[in-house]
Amino acid sequence: MLTPNRRPPHSRRPSALGVLLLGSVVLLLAPGAGCDDHVIGSGIPITSSCLRSPPLSYDNFGDGMIGRQCRPCHSALVREGQRGDAPLGIDFDNEQDVLDWAERIYVRTVDLKTMPPAGGMLEEERDLFGEWLRCDVFPRLGQVDLQDTGEAP
Repeated sequence: MLTPNRRPPHSRRPSALGVLLLGSVVLLLAPGAGCDDHVIGSGIPITSSCLRSPPLSYDNFGDGMIGRQCRPCHSALVREGQRGDAPLGIDFDNEQDVLDWAERIYVRTVDLKTMPPAGGMLEEERDLFGEWLRCDVFPRLGQVDLQDTGEAP
């Protein structure tokens, strides 16, 4: 049975920061990082889109997108023969379910683009979905990493 991809707290990589003193001003420097160009999870760069106002959240974006694109197959309320091959137990019925499966959701919908399997997600929606996961979900999971490894979560 598949399980959520959660990393134990001790498995997170330490971040490499530099400190620059200019008179009484202290600047923290991250290699290759600019304003809001830090990295989430295992190497997904955050761009200025994370500065959106209001930011994308589960309530104003994620719940609706998951409801339209994922829950028709990934819900405990959907019977086995109607799940479109979605494995039993991989359900996104609430925010905690989404948090538990966030890394796999990102890989399948944004990186590999294999979900939803019949298509249906416009490229603009996929971009917004990735932004929401990178800018809202991963930081809430404590997956903020200032070290760019170039790997996907």
